[in-house]
Amino acid sequence: SLDGLKYIMNVGKNSSYITLPLTLAFFVFFIFFIKSSNFPLSTFGLTLNNWKRAVLEGFVFTIPIAAVIVGVKWLLIHYLPHYAGRPLIEGLAAMNADPKTWWTFLFIYILLVAPLQEFLSRGGLQGPLEEFLSSKYKVPLAILVSNLLFAALHLFMSLEIGLLVFVPGVYFGWLYSRTHNLLGVWIAHALVGTVGLSIVGF
Repeated sequence: SLDGLKYIMNVGKNSSYITLPLTLAFFVFFIFFIKSSNFPLSTFGLTLNNWKRAVLEGFVFTIPIAAVIVGVKWLLIHYLPHYAGRPLIEGLAAMNADPKTWWTFLFIYILLVAPLQEFLSRGGLQGPLEEFLSSKYKVPLAILVSNLLFAALHLFMSLEIGLLVFVPGVYFGWLYSRTHNLLGVWIAHALVGTVGLSIVGF
């Protein structure tokens, strides 16, 4: 499967030709899974329970993460030749795009990509895994396994991308485990992605 995805990646213009159809396919699959299961919607993070706490923690806990992202970019600029001479905050240059394209991408990312990915990885994988596992370590195991699966889907791009997806995914998984509400991780994902990709420019 990964070989096939790599081939499409090579002949396509960019990774969106793979990630968008793949994401939509998984979305349809999980919708059928939710409807056919006997679990309540809250098992999949689709609930208003703890929504205030989830939203607050999504903002507050992610601010230090955003600061770490900026700090890592500063270290890369000073110690890696590939980043030498690049500005700390790149903004539009980070996406190599004009303002209209940049804002369009940003809105699509925040309002569609981030919530959809969190629904799939946290609501579709982590939540049901917590119900399935019987170990007293079921929560960390669910976080680990769901993020390994999610990161594996990105290996057609590169090993580095897979690792970059896995590391923040563990944080999102931990954040989700505190409230089991998708609102908090949606906000956290949108903030981390916007800072890392569209502002700092990794």
